[in-house]
Amino acid sequence: MEMQTPPLQQGVRTRADRSSRAKAAQVQSAAGMSIASQERDTLELAVELIEMRYREYCAREQLEALIAEGGMGCL
Repeated sequence: MEMQTPPLQQGVRTRADRSSRAKAAQVQSAAGMSIASQERDTLELAVELIEMRYREYCAREQLEALIAEGGMGCL
């Protein structure tokens, strides 16, 4: 029985395929991290907007209370 070795090109293709798969996995990982980063940034902006609206609400409540008490010197 004679043992045959596979042609060199098959071995090279296998290494290239592994390299391509590894690069594809890295790209997917980077894309996932980018999406997570964008989601975190969006969440931070949403929280900041909520905080701003809450401060505005509190300021309006205080202003209305001052006006009701006559503390603003209005009418």
